[in-house]
Amino acid sequence: MTLLKLSPLVFIFSLVSCGAGLWNLPPTEVRQKLEAGDYSFFTSLSDDEVVGADLSSLGPGAWYYSGFVLAKIHRPLAAERLWHIARERERSPWNTLAAREELKSARERKDWPVVEDAAHWLLRHFPHDLPLQRELVTALYWQKLDSEAWKILTSWPANAFSRSQERENLLYKAVLAVRLGYTDEASKALKTLIFDTPASLLSYRVYSFLEEDPRRYALLGPDGHWAAYWQSMAGQEMAQEASSWLSHNANVAGFWRNPIFIAEMGSLFRTSSLARPALVLLDKVPEAKGALGYSLTMAKGELDEALSYGRSAEENFQKAQGLAQNTQEWDRASWNFLAAKAQRVTDVLGDFEQILKKTRQPAYYSDVLSSWMAQLASHRDWRLLTRVYRELTPYLDPDDEATVDFLLASLARHEMVNLRDAGIHATIRDLLLKTIALSPFSYESLMARAILGQALPLDTRPNIDATLDERYTRPLPEGPEPPVGQWVQGFFRFGLAREAGTLLIRVLGASSTEVSPALVRETAAKLQEKKEYKTSLLLMDAAVAKPGYPTQKRDWELLFPRAWQDLMDTLAKKNHVDSSLLTALIRVESSFDPHAKSWVGATGLSQLMPSTARGVARELRLKVKNLEDPETNLTLGARYLGDLLRDEKKAYLALMAYNAGYGRVASWRRTLGSLPEEIFVEAVPFSETRYYVKKVLRSAVMYGILYHNKTLPEMVRLIYPEFRF
Repeated sequence: MTLLKLSPLVFIFSLVSCGAGLWNLPPTEVRQKLEAGDYSFFTSLSDDEVVGADLSSLGPGAWYYSGFVLAKIHRPLAAERLWHIARERERSPWNTLAAREELKSARERKDWPVVEDAAHWLLRHFPHDLPLQRELVTALYWQKLDSEAWKILTSWPANAFSRSQERENLLYKAVLAVRLGYTDEASKALKTLIFDTPASLLSYRVYSFLEEDPRRYALLGPDGHWAAYWQSMAGQEMAQEASSWLSHNANVAGFWRNPIFIAEMGSLFRTSSLARPALVLLDKVPEAKGALGYSLTMAKGELDEALSYGRSAEENFQKAQGLAQNTQEWDRASWNFLAAKAQRVTDVLGDFEQILKKTRQPAYYSDVLSSWMAQLASHRDWRLLTRVYRELTPYLDPDDEATVDFLLASLARHEMVNLRDAGIHATIRDLLLKTIALSPFSYESLMARAILGQALPLDTRPNIDATLDERYTRPLPEGPEPPVGQWVQGFFRFGLAREAGTLLIRVLGASSTEVSPALVRETAAKLQEKKEYKTSLLLMDAAVAKPGYPTQKRDWELLFPRAWQDLMDTLAKKNHVDSSLLTALIRVESSFDPHAKSWVGATGLSQLMPSTARGVARELRLKVKNLEDPETNLTLGARYLGDLLRDEKKAYLALMAYNAGYGRVASWRRTLGSLPEEIFVEAVPFSETRYYVKKVLRSAVMYGILYHNKTLPEMVRLIYPEFRF
């Protein structure tokens, strides 16, 4: 099948009309405009004029990159036509890369003939590429080319795809089998989907397929209709309807033998009004072993928790540990057990120790450990905290171990514990040095350095590889992908900075791929020139986290950029806010993305809720039309932070109020106010707020040191004014 062929007349006319130029412009000017991201000259050109031009003067990959430009300015059909032309006009690897983009774009438009054509073309080059085969099956499925799709689908080995893709493959298999008359295969696939798959992971297309012809329910057996109805309710979280159905169908035996359906009761009926009748029904189910027993005890535990039956929840989760069928189930039961028991009693140290000794992933328990330690700090149970250090640190994730070490050192500094009396054979200095070694640039490490009088080890050498080395300027070899440097530089030539950054982030995620630090820095800098700060920060985070990356001062400047700095400095001065603190808060809130929007509706650079923004705007007598406008949003955010600093007096309390609200901070001051400042933060019951203050402090420290000639102790004192060194 040959698709998207250009008319020869259109092609000849375009070449002739362009004369010696390109799109009625000299090629040099076109290259300059593209690199600057100025695509305005396209607006006067039709798709035929754009697509018909000879782009070879723009260098290797011209059709491939130009397709991205057209997609960016919302001309997807023209983009696909350019990518299609690249198959014949470009050499490898640009032709195959372009074909993949054509396929992806057509899939988004659900243009299945184009997807089929691109997939067939690519599979001639990569015949054993299973993801490409799957793209072809999808296109064939939607075009009802069933025999061809079935032949490919049934050739795949088991578990060759991700779990979500395997589930979709099952749906394809069921539908194709029905259409081809393979009743047994259809029944087997549908039963696996309805009876063995959690509702939250099922596609609505399963129910649509069954409802198209109610006779298909027979393929599920005698329990099929009610089972599909239950899964539909559970998947849409229709808790009230599901509860009503159960009350009228409590004698459906097949329901109570299905571990998936039982498990869904625990997650579906979490409100107290629905949890109680559901728990009554579960209590009537005979005890079981295996998967059913695990689901039954976990569901009971979750409903007990919803009803505040703490001890019963704890007992059920502990029982589920013994019924777990795999390590994932065991970790889930253990996490719930620890969380339930820690709410009821303070001393769960022995339980933590047993579980952390056994688990393969200690970081899985970081959040429940952090919450428990906050609880110990708020109860001032310093004795138990010292035992945490003695008995748990050998089993902790390094970041968690650094937190424990720093907290213990802080308690000892304030003479709230005596290390020797507690049986700890380490000095305060030992603990602080260990904190730094475990997590060199974390909040805890910065605090430890400030106490020890250590400067931050920012490498101040000049950037010794400031230009791309010769590895990235060699002639392009044949292969499935170009060298990373040339691939990224090509995106820059066409003004596609975000695409360059996204590609490099993906490459950094592949542990075996070598990436030039100079390329990382250049890409991040160009992203920031284009105000693509979020992508830039993701890129730099990925780079400095990569083992062996040679971090220099320039990397830290790119990780902590001075976005909108003139405006920030002006607003900070006007509202009596330290500029480093304001910049740090914006970095943490939105990664400098003016269009950021949280799930609760917080908007823009400062992540202000609309109601908060309206209140601050009234104070300033401003009319706010668009919270995504950087100047408007920063004006309101700086004023709000200034108001909080004036009311709370101390930066760490103001930051807590910014994150969690005035009321909660007032409550914490009443219960925790006598604690030293840095320990107060550790005792706050909201994990989000604890982490928030730490992230802002870390960012503020970096901004102060990098750009304002501040020392580490000065910046720590900015957040904790009474901090004792």
